[in-house]
Amino acid sequence: MAPEFAVAGGDALSLEATSMQTELSPDHDPQARNDAESSGFQPAKTHRIAAPPALGIAVTATPRGQHLTVIGELDLATAAMLAEAVRVGLDAGTVEVDLCGVSFMDSSGLKVLIVASRQLEDPTRLVVVDASPQAERVLRLADVAEMLGLDPERTGPAPTPAGPRTQLIQLLADVVGAIAGCDSASVTVVDGPQTYTAAAFDAVAFALDGAQYTEDSGPCLSAARSGKEIVLPRIVGGSGRYEGFRDAASVAGIKSCSSTPFRTTGRERGALTLYSSTEGCFSEDGVEQAQAFADEIGALLSDPV
Repeated sequence: MAPEFAVAGGDALSLEATSMQTELSPDHDPQARNDAESSGFQPAKTHRIAAPPALGIAVTATPRGQHLTVIGELDLATAAMLAEAVRVGLDAGTVEVDLCGVSFMDSSGLKVLIVASRQLEDPTRLVVVDASPQAERVLRLADVAEMLGLDPERTGPAPTPAGPRTQLIQLLADVVGAIAGCDSASVTVVDGPQTYTAAAFDAVAFALDGAQYTEDSGPCLSAARSGKEIVLPRIVGGSGRYEGFRDAASVAGIKSCSSTPFRTTGRERGALTLYSSTEGCFSEDGVEQAQAFADEIGALLSDPV
């Protein structure tokens, strides 16, 4: 059964969670591989390629809540990611959605925004602040552009966004591709009283981060706050803290994780969290790779441009 992702505490969208990674093996014939190994031949190591996600969401904290910059294709395959980002954002306050980087949008993405808005007592807590021509056309055809706060007097959409926050989307794809066994990843930022996911590889990562924020307990929070690496080789059935997170991970099929801290040159702290569907996934080599990526993220988020 496909996992369900709730939209703002109401209707759920049931979507297939798809992995964007490919296993490349030099030999797909088991008998030929056995013959080669018995002769002393050592095949090349398997490499994984993680494609950039079809949809990327970069999050920035605002005085009233969160600003979501959405980039890519918003359709049936990716709508669950937006649903999770909106749900988590609404828990923090008002959500501003910037669709100027959306290259394609269908009714699935539209449904996420409409359902979330209609379930709010104060609909102004969810506002579309900008949109690409493709996204704006869908909103206006459905006659919901003004309901969602899109200004009819706009002079046109802003250029497709770029900058440190949106670069995190590609960097997370690099992380998932480079670290063996990593199925998903996210970046948690702690900025004073605010804690949020600055970017996530997919809806699963957004959901698991959100579960930790709700409980105010989890490996990503512990790593960010303590400055120490947190590795859970066995989440489901393991002993120790983070009961709420462990329950959420069990539902999502995530069996191990690793959270690596980073700091920026400002007051922000954070953690790069890796999620895997395999127990005991993250080896010493993987942890070292994660630290290198975490350091890169800290430097990226230190850039004010």
